[in-house]
Amino acid sequence: TFGDRFEGADSSFGVEGALRRGINFAADTLGRDQVYPDVASAQSDFAVMREDLTNKIASAYDGRVPAFLLEGIQKLTPQAGSVFEGPGQAQSKLRALGRSLQRRLSPADSEALAKRQQVLETSIDQIADALDGFKSGGSGQTKSGIKWSVE
Repeated sequence: TFGDRFEGADSSFGVEGALRRGINFAADTLGRDQVYPDVASAQSDFAVMREDLTNKIASAYDGRVPAFLLEGIQKLTPQAGSVFEGPGQAQSKLRALGRSLQRRLSPADSEALAKRQQVLETSIDQIADALDGFKSGGSGQTKSGIKWSVE
């Protein structure tokens, strides 16, 4: 199997995520097993999610996606492994993206509505899966002993 999507998301962001990404990169380039395979998988899952959401939304709008919507998706999809984005900010972005997509469920054409609604709902489900990848709801402690909280 491929494993659970977004597993290890809580350790994939901020300084901890960047350090783990670097350690995994070093191990991989030396021909060793990755030290943090769950983090590597989660970081890849977020990269795939960004591309997948962009493609799904583009197909729902027959390739004529409003530029502001595509830009919003790109800005609001968390970038795992970046020292500039911790797990709290990543969750906040995912929630904002989910809210934004929910508001877009109202075109006049019923056929377009059905197609867009299906795509947007699967995108919202994907965002919910990403949020579920963060192991605790508001606070916790990383494996390395770093305490964190989401406010």
